[in-house]
Amino acid sequence: MKKGIKAVLLLLVIALLAGMTACAPPEPDKDGEKDETLAENYDFGDPSGWSGNSMAVTDLGDCLLDAYPYDDKYDWGQSILWDEETQSYQMWWCRNSGYDTIWYAESKDLKHWTNAQKLMTVEQDTTWIKMHVGKPSVLKVDGQYIMYFEAPATLLDYEFDNNVLMARSEDGIHWEMYEGDAGEPYPVIRMTDEQMAASMAQYQAQGNGYYGIGQPSALYHDGKYYVYCTYSLEQGDRMYVFTSDDGIHFSEGQRVFDRANCGVKFNTLTQKFMMAYEYTQNGVSRVYYMESDDGIEFTYAGLSDAGKNTDILSTGGGFVRCYPDFISDGHGNVNTHTFYVAYMEGTMADSGQDWRQYSNTWDIHIAAVNPKEFGNRTQVLPDGHVVTQNTIAPYRETHKEYADLLCGIHKLNGGPKVDGTCDDLYGVSETFSVSRAVSDYRAVPNDTTANFRMGYTEQALYIFIEVKDSFMHESDSVFCLIDEKRYAEELSQVTNIELQRNGAVTVSDGDGNPLSNAEVVVKDSAQGYTAEIRMQWRIRTSFAQYEGFGFDCYVFDNRDSKDFKSLIAWNDCHASYDYRKAGEMYFMDK
Repeated sequence: MKKGIKAVLLLLVIALLAGMTACAPPEPDKDGEKDETLAENYDFGDPSGWSGNSMAVTDLGDCLLDAYPYDDKYDWGQSILWDEETQSYQMWWCRNSGYDTIWYAESKDLKHWTNAQKLMTVEQDTTWIKMHVGKPSVLKVDGQYIMYFEAPATLLDYEFDNNVLMARSEDGIHWEMYEGDAGEPYPVIRMTDEQMAASMAQYQAQGNGYYGIGQPSALYHDGKYYVYCTYSLEQGDRMYVFTSDDGIHFSEGQRVFDRANCGVKFNTLTQKFMMAYEYTQNGVSRVYYMESDDGIEFTYAGLSDAGKNTDILSTGGGFVRCYPDFISDGHGNVNTHTFYVAYMEGTMADSGQDWRQYSNTWDIHIAAVNPKEFGNRTQVLPDGHVVTQNTIAPYRETHKEYADLLCGIHKLNGGPKVDGTCDDLYGVSETFSVSRAVSDYRAVPNDTTANFRMGYTEQALYIFIEVKDSFMHESDSVFCLIDEKRYAEELSQVTNIELQRNGAVTVSDGDGNPLSNAEVVVKDSAQGYTAEIRMQWRIRTSFAQYEGFGFDCYVFDNRDSKDFKSLIAWNDCHASYDYRKAGEMYFMDK
């Protein structure tokens, strides 16, 4: 009888394993035919043949933000969950937006990310949070989101004395920080007063304090919260784990590994805690994998042995890598035969330079991995398809290369009346989109859009601008830069025109000296506002076909907060306000 029960259970387990696929939403079958590349329709063969001698790793490239196709701001410290309810991936991560800030985005395939928005920033320092918030780790327990994140408590020449704080949310977007009885955000895992004092003493003596306790990686297992943290005090970088029954009051930390910024999750198929860590040997930075039965004792405890590890999750050299972690469900569980790992990847610093030298190249990189237990099983991509030459093609997409715009404009049949309305004379003009989102100046993407039409006579340049803005603010503005010579020999030859929605207008040269060669009218519209400019030529006297001039247009949308405004540009997505980085307009007519 017992043998029969065991046999039935074994068959059920095998059937369950055979049916499990990656946690991405399947696409509908087309024309009534089954898509055999979808994991749910694919024959993975007999489970007895799935085991292999090594891990199977497929590189999937960088995550791409649709809001910033020309992105050059650092992204790191990601926490990515698969949400069963919405059938999508959710990501919280640290992004450079003036300072370290926490952002959010969503994806159906783990590669292409939409709805990017800044969630958490420091607008005013508190006792335990100075300037930066970073490295979020998010769980979803009993329908509520819980975020652990790091912040420095001390800011002098630089920031140090990090601690781990916690916030709660009902939707993953709007967060309330835990305060306890402090009346302000208070850490749930913190340095002791004695450690803080020792850190300050070291700073005063040597110019650097302790990093502290931070870079959390959290999971919820068997009714207990596990938060793995970088623990870097007087003894250097270590990895500690802190546990809690309520997610707020944590035990004393326990050392698990002699390395910082590791990611830990629990694999329900192998029943192992899984850790990803980075280690650089002979100038090559790699992401490694190891396991533990209890979440405390992993395959390796020190780097001298961990460097011999052959279970490598990253591919290729010449990159700096850091902050690896696994994509999981809301409890920090990995429950698919193919799992996914994400880590920061960017250009390796030059020899002898600070490792952050090329931080503007840091992006969140992803890979698909089958552990040895399923090393011979066909891999499943995050979008639900098995890996084939065709299905992996979308994952080969890379960031767009920034390119200056070159466009033509027509001569107008007379000068339009400058009154803030689009005169019929602009009918010969192409409509140019101001749509390159600027990530500098703490700007964030939003729904504000803008376009302009442009034409010329031999006396003046005419520009009609239309801005659509659902959140109107008196200080919303447009900035136009005109370099009549295309490459001005001196700043005085450049004309800058800044206009605000409230009608305020400033016209000056590149040195800031006021000019009087422009007429500007700003007018409210049903969906935002319009602006019309007539700029009398100061320098240009020739209008030969294909001759050109430098031009750029920036649209600034205020949101009553310095950290939640929007800035879009026609050409220079870095909004450098530099005539050398402007696009070019050329004369099309003979």
